[in-house]
Amino acid sequence: MNVFDDLKKPFNVFLVVMAVVGWIINAYFFFKSERIRGPTYLVSSEINKVYDSKKVSPKLILLKTPGEKIEKDVFLVTVHFWNSGKLPIEPQDIREPVKFTIRNCEEIVDYNVISETNPEITDFRVSPGGDRKSLILNWAHLDPKNGAKFQVFYTGPPNPEYLFTGNILGSTVFLDGRSLGKRVQRTKLGAVLVSVVVGAGSGLLGWWGSTLYVDVKLRRRKGIHVRVAIFLAALSGYLLFIYVMLLTSGKIPPV
Repeated sequence: MNVFDDLKKPFNVFLVVMAVVGWIINAYFFFKSERIRGPTYLVSSEINKVYDSKKVSPKLILLKTPGEKIEKDVFLVTVHFWNSGKLPIEPQDIREPVKFTIRNCEEIVDYNVISETNPEITDFRVSPGGDRKSLILNWAHLDPKNGAKFQVFYTGPPNPEYLFTGNILGSTVFLDGRSLGKRVQRTKLGAVLVSVVVGAGSGLLGWWGSTLYVDVKLRRRKGIHVRVAIFLAALSGYLLFIYVMLLTSGKIPPV
């Protein structure tokens, strides 16, 4: 009995099929993920009051512009914005301006970008939206896992009602970083468990089953090498899938 005869045995055939399925799954998720752009935001739940109009000293004056005094409470909110997808988001992909709006504020009095993942590449910029309640976001290149963190100072209630709007290549969907993080963790855990169980289980089942069809002498010589090779091929496909899942998740938010 040669190697090809050993490969034709039912359980070995089953194991080969499982190995092929594992690699097909890897290829499917890899190429599918390559087509995804993911404009994602995360607004900090911690809102700080940076100016209290009722407790301020008479000698302290807060000016918005030269000569224009601010007489209301000012709050600070921190916003993260990044690309959680696998394809870059270029300026030419923006069909309608990307806006961050605080719907229930009276006015945005100031803003500034405080950090970026790759400032030389991203060149993230924030500018007034024209209605005193919104800001327009722009960038040079928003590569995967790249983004920025910016602060917004506004007058109004301490619980801002914020909204992201815009159009990127026909899509008006902006992902919430909080739900994205929970979904990624659940997906990763499920994928890892399924991959380990199916990969190891099919490999061990094929290993055990094939021993029922070969004699002891062949199993010790040629058959053992065939089963080891097929087992490793099946298991490696699923382990590679786990590796890809872990590498592509990344930190949320990345900046």
